[in-house]
Amino acid sequence: MHTATASTARSHLPSVLIVEDEIGPRDSLKMILNPSFNTYAVDNADTAIQVLNAQHIDLVTLDLKLPGRHGMDLLRQMQQDRHEAAVIIITGYGTLSSAMEGIRNGVAAYLTKPFDVGDVMNTVNNTLEKKHSLDRLRNTLRNFGNLWEHEKDIPATLTRLSSLIEAKDAGLSRHCRRTQFYASQLADQLSLDDAARETLDYGAYLHDLGMLGNDDQIFTNFAALDETAWDPERLHTEIGARMGASLGFSLEVCEILRHHHERYDGSGYPDGLKGEEIPLLARIVSIAQAFDHLVSGNPKQPPLSRIDATNALLTHAGTHFDPKLIELFTPAAR
Repeated sequence: MHTATASTARSHLPSVLIVEDEIGPRDSLKMILNPSFNTYAVDNADTAIQVLNAQHIDLVTLDLKLPGRHGMDLLRQMQQDRHEAAVIIITGYGTLSSAMEGIRNGVAAYLTKPFDVGDVMNTVNNTLEKKHSLDRLRNTLRNFGNLWEHEKDIPATLTRLSSLIEAKDAGLSRHCRRTQFYASQLADQLSLDDAARETLDYGAYLHDLGMLGNDDQIFTNFAALDETAWDPERLHTEIGARMGASLGFSLEVCEILRHHHERYDGSGYPDGLKGEEIPLLARIVSIAQAFDHLVSGNPKQPPLSRIDATNALLTHAGTHFDPKLIELFTPAAR
């Protein structure tokens, strides 16, 4: 069977494409999602692409084991064709390796079979909420000189993004520049080649790019080393990485945007990477941006002296931060 089935379309509802070759899970997902979404159901990757090309799809639930082409092949083609639907993997054949590959390819969430109705609905709703924020950002950037789709000149993109960040929040712009400076100080202690230094400069300045999608002045409302109080803002790392990729920045720059809030002990976000799983340049920016928050302060926390700030960083060496990098950074920062 190579067919697509669709629910009766209701224009005010988001649309979900179910890609699942087993009739039982496919019908179960349709039953769960039909009351709240327009649903399309297919049993293979090729038919899924036909639906994506013909219909506006907000979200795809994707099984990995499909007849013919593997689910990961479909995911890669969606990226190549620039389909903007969010993707949730729902599979009974998942491994840690496939989960990590999915994350690297922009998958929003990963569920295993047999799935729970509540988990499916919560994951779909949360993913669509994130997508709404990302779509708002795309519209913002399209209105700003059509940056999103067409700008390929990286220096020109940086200049225009700098203006956009400054217009959004002057304080955020200053934080980005200071983070860039502190990251360069740490880079001076390392044997980075010119390409890595350039990547670090871009990533450090753009690390909070995803903040542009938030309507609140969140930059001044959180403590530097305690992110638990601002869960909604965790989204900025994922949004920033997707924005950076669409604007033509390298994978290494986008890794900084995505991973600068990972923690060395694995308790960070968005992916819970641990130790040297976290890209080196993201570990550098993590230290630089935290140091700037500490010495700059905010309405809830007065600024610390450089000595007190470096001591605060030292207390989190090995938990929040790479202890070897902290050892290099703190003497230069005092």
